Amino acid sequence: METAIALLKAHGYREASHPLPIGSANFSFDAVLTADRSLDLIVLSDTTIGNEERFRRQILALSRALDVIRSRRTLTVILVGQQLSAEAMESLMRVCRVLPVGTLIGPNAESTLRDWLAVLLPLRLPDADNIQSDWRAEVTERLPRANTRSAIAYLGASEAGGASVREELRRRVQAVLDSRAGDIGA
Repeated sequence: METAIALLKAHGYREASHPLPIGSANFSFDAVLTADRSLDLIVLSDTTIGNEERFRRQILALSRALDVIRSRRTLTVILVGQQLSAEAMESLMRVCRVLPVGTLIGPNAESTLRDWLAVLLPLRLPDADNIQSDWRAEVTERLPRANTRSAIAYLGASEAGGASVREELRRRVQAVLDSRAGDIGA
């Protein structure tokens, strides 16, 4: 929890007042962060403590209170610790963005946390000095091994522009449809 808060604070978020007043109601969570440069309202919760149903109801009430005051804030819930039930997750995802980071340990914990919270963080661009003059080789090297063949085809098409990429997609979809046509007797 502290690592997530520190990471977000390092990127412009600040802790909101506790308890959080919305309209005439006050809401209490493990931590709430806001930012001056965006309309993000972030609730952090340690799911290893407390009651899942109570937390779900609190988030639904907070979401409703934001609606009532016609808030334009984007509500994000970061869940640290054990996973919530599928029903609770589904219920939360109806009213807010949910980022379940789980329990992160090990040498890559901070990197994994950064990946989970990437939607809230500024985009990290590669250093221009590190970019090779051959962008295609650089991108190809970074591609995951799965689906590399199709990705390379799209890369090649991208050099000719958007229409070429669309044509590559059309060609691939048509190839799949043609291969399946025999299966259904079309």
